[in-house]
Amino acid sequence: MGSKVGEGEAETVALSAVMALMGHSTPEIPATEREPGRFVAVGELFSMSGVWELSIRLDGPAGVEQLAVRTLIT
Repeated sequence: MGSKVGEGEAETVALSAVMALMGHSTPEIPATEREPGRFVAVGELFSMSGVWELSIRLDGPAGVEQLAVRTLIT
């Protein structure tokens, strides 16, 4: 079992981040499903303070869904 992805469930989840103003990006970090619907990603995404865009990619039998969240890291 996994998290809901529009239609169906996520089998894998991965995170990456971009700081466009400084030209920084991070490699994708895969998340591990610790229990049904609960994924945990471990690693460094934000190397400095500022505005970052966090991308969350969900893959499942119904397809791929990508979410983007802008956040201020202080």
